[in-house]
Amino acid sequence: MSTLRSVIRSLRAQHKSILQTTEKLERDRQKVEAGLLALRDGNVRPPGKMHKRRKLSKAARQKISRAQKKRWAAAKKVAN
Repeated sequence: MSTLRSVIRSLRAQHKSILQTTEKLERDRQKVEAGLLALRDGNVRPPGKMHKRRKLSKAARQKISRAQKKRWAAAKKVAN
């Protein structure tokens, strides 16, 4: 009879543990669903939707090029 009681006690403890784990999993599932909903609502840009690249004018590209070449020349001068 005492063996049966210990088995029942053990099963109840396991049942309680399973219920706690199930509740935690349910809370985690709700958090994941909330995150997915936030993504779908547009709070974050969906993957694959890149913003358009800005085009620089030819003059702007040349100005950037000249500035970079000037920096390289200065660095090369310091290195020698």
